[in-house]
Amino acid sequence: MNILQYLLVALLVIITAANLYALTIGKKNRNRAATNYRLTLQKLGVRTNELMKEHGYNFDDRHGYINDIGDGILLCFDTKKQVVGITLAEEFYHFPYADFVSCKQNYETQGNKLSHISVIVETNDAIITLVFGSKAWRRKSYLGKFLLQDSKEFCTIMERHCLEKDVSSLSADQ
Repeated sequence: MNILQYLLVALLVIITAANLYALTIGKKNRNRAATNYRLTLQKLGVRTNELMKEHGYNFDDRHGYINDIGDGILLCFDTKKQVVGITLAEEFYHFPYADFVSCKQNYETQGNKLSHISVIVETNDAIITLVFGSKAWRRKSYLGKFLLQDSKEFCTIMERHCLEKDVSSLSADQ
């Protein structure tokens, strides 16, 4: 074998070692992120259960979200009393479906980067801003797409629950 072949083999060995290292570190990071996700949402779930008892709700439908700084958002629905609950680490918002006005995904673009990804929930009494992405992310990056998808999903679920009654009552009236 000539020197070029030895260099090529050495390069392939280095690339393989780097890939194996990235694979194991990546797996550890994914496992750590999954554990943090579960713990954050578990803490919010415990807090939500305490608030449910305090306010007399029974949140039977729950959806959890994590923003880019590790804070959780727990979106809950009491389908019998038709009440929405949004639990954050330090805040709790609740309102009847009838008070819901709109839910909008909001973000800023700077070139090919997204920043300040948030959801704005408007009710008859308040405007609630929930931060999903506080940092700048490339539009095509995994996390950028994920945050956009989560914030859009949040609004879709909110509208589906809160506006469902309005749609059913409109079709019943006709």
